[in-house]
Amino acid sequence: MSFGVLVSERPIDTNNAIHSSLVKESKASIEREQAVKFIRSFLDVKDGVEEISRAVVRTLVAVAEHVDDRLRSICIETLAEIRKLCSSNSDAQH
Repeated sequence: MSFGVLVSERPIDTNNAIHSSLVKESKASIEREQAVKFIRSFLDVKDGVEEISRAVVRTLVAVAEHVDDRLRSICIETLAEIRKLCSSNSDAQH
């Protein structure tokens, strides 16, 4: 069985993985940071922002709403970048 067949038969649900990581307690800070880094990596790829689901954006908003959360600032920044990239993508399409 080739790797391609294996991947297509069992896709990775990154939305659930990201959500699960970000809703964990602060004890899992490394995992939470890695989840945000993973989301931000899509921003560096052409049209990568299109691959970020609404569920992931909602999870970022939920983290950003917690005043005491260590990841609050980076989540706000990530949301702002997503918004900027989405608006520039829609401008380019018109």
